[in-house]
Amino acid sequence: MRTFAFFHCLYICTFAFAYPHVEQDKLSRRDLSSVRWSGAIVTAPEGASFNEITSTIKVPSVTGPIDAAYSAYAWIGIDGWGGLNNLFQAGLDVRGIEAADGTYVPQFRGYFEWYPEGANFSTPDELPLLSGDTMLVRIVASSSTQGTVYLENERTGESKEYNFDEPSYALTGRYAEWIVEEFSSNAVPSNCIFEFQSAEAQMQDGKTLAASSGSLVQVQDGRLVASFDNSDVKVVS
Repeated sequence: MRTFAFFHCLYICTFAFAYPHVEQDKLSRRDLSSVRWSGAIVTAPEGASFNEITSTIKVPSVTGPIDAAYSAYAWIGIDGWGGLNNLFQAGLDVRGIEAADGTYVPQFRGYFEWYPEGANFSTPDELPLLSGDTMLVRIVASSSTQGTVYLENERTGESKEYNFDEPSYALTGRYAEWIVEEFSSNAVPSNCIFEFQSAEAQMQDGKTLAASSGSLVQVQDGRLVASFDNSDVKVVS
């Protein structure tokens, strides 16, 4: 059972937040390749596991007018990489909504999901987000099958908290991720910059690892390019 407040829940069986096809699984400090993901991935040391991950995500600027639909997700998560059929994630949904003149204007929503359960999205009234805002995202797994998501717009101070209990798949805590993902064939608009700041993951023993200590993963078609900017993660379309 999942408990959440103020959210409109969408159950989409084929959601793109599933683990990606990858060319390499064993991680070291190098660039990896994925069909849909660009960002950073950290592997827990042998015998350790992640139970918390955090970052601020800067809401990108989308310049227009744009005459085609688009969508992308900027999220942080635990597990999901390397074929693991589970992923506890939360972050920012960016998509173009058709206006009266036929162009597409950006809509920003918070969301959370414990894959393969359906994703849950905020509405603009519940958690207003504008270009240039920074959204604090924090995921805490209190056990392998229980967890909490915290979302906060740091500009307005508005925040939400959501709880998960007994999802379909348990976490292993092996991987921590900071990712921009293309949900469909609708490409992200050019020159969008996604930034993950103060990006780190905590292990069961209380020790933390920064996202910059991990590996970069790049979308194979080159539409999204990830890089480390000091201790931050940047993804540019």
